[in-house]
Amino acid sequence: MSTGDAMQQAKAVVAHLNATGGLAGRRIDLRDGRMDAARAVSDPEGTYAAACASLTEDQKVSYVVSYVNFTQSRLACYAKRGVTVLDDQAAVSDGAGAQLARTFAGPGELAPGRAALELVDALWRRGWLTSASKVGTLVPDTPDGAEIETRYLLPALKKYGLTPAAQARASGASGANQNGIVLQFRSAGVDRVIPMGQSPLFLMNAAESQGYRPAYAVNSGFGPGALLETAAPRGQLENAAGIGWSKFLDIGAGTRPGPVSSNETLCFTLMQKAGQRSTSATTQAFQLALCNVLMFLKAAADQHGLAPALLDRVRSQGLRFPPADTYAIRMQAGRADGAAAYRDLAFDNGCSCFQYVSGDRATR
Repeated sequence: MSTGDAMQQAKAVVAHLNATGGLAGRRIDLRDGRMDAARAVSDPEGTYAAACASLTEDQKVSYVVSYVNFTQSRLACYAKRGVTVLDDQAAVSDGAGAQLARTFAGPGELAPGRAALELVDALWRRGWLTSASKVGTLVPDTPDGAEIETRYLLPALKKYGLTPAAQARASGASGANQNGIVLQFRSAGVDRVIPMGQSPLFLMNAAESQGYRPAYAVNSGFGPGALLETAAPRGQLENAAGIGWSKFLDIGAGTRPGPVSSNETLCFTLMQKAGQRSTSATTQAFQLALCNVLMFLKAAADQHGLAPALLDRVRSQGLRFPPADTYAIRMQAGRADGAAAYRDLAFDNGCSCFQYVSGDRATR
């Protein structure tokens, strides 16, 4: 997926923020923590550790904004040094987010556990899930995956009297055991697959090769419109339904609603002036994620001052902030994510694309 030139995008936003007062009157000095992509694949932990050391020890930054997939172990490096990280694309579980909330926030993100609760409620309300549904659950074979499954997904299903016909855990980022999971689900008669924290794309490819076509639940974390719509076999997408809180990840060829706020409009204006305009939905989603965390930081600093416990103040005292990359934000004590609204999402066979099928719905 294309993200564009992250440093040029950041420079464009920071120049505007500095021109409008910086952070509580202090000018932002932008530093670069860029990582080598090839090394990040061969040695991810070492690459992230080196970036953390460079930013916190050598460059002595106070805040880090990003759209890379920070994990709990990678964020711990910054937390240990008291550096606040803002990232709307982090791969952090609800439990890890709560532990790190003093120095970490994903204001435009919906953590996987909360997303599971909202998703199951929405699918039951819409009739996609019924008492007759044969559900298969899919999570990563990691501690985070176990947390999503046992603390959130299974209780959410139990609320409606549903017990999964099959439960699977995928090995590795691509889920190397996908063919075995297809056999497991098919043997159990699964007709509804609910993946959480694990993209269903690889399972879809394996299922299509075996002529197995259940219906899938989706959410913004999988990039339904930005990725699945073009990368997954079409037959696997029929009857797919879910929830979305990031319209450029949710909607590809479908009809996107207008700007979520003046900050979305401002973000794209800044990108265009900086020569970073893009028609790619993935690039636009990442641009908005970067704008969102930078603009969130300015709003927080301007309203609460540059205190060491800035995120604690935001959660306890609130924040007036129009988000750039999601429908609503509400920061609360005990959690790092802040997305506060979503829209119902469904695959439309007529356009072979994902479409929203509701207006904004508030999260719990």
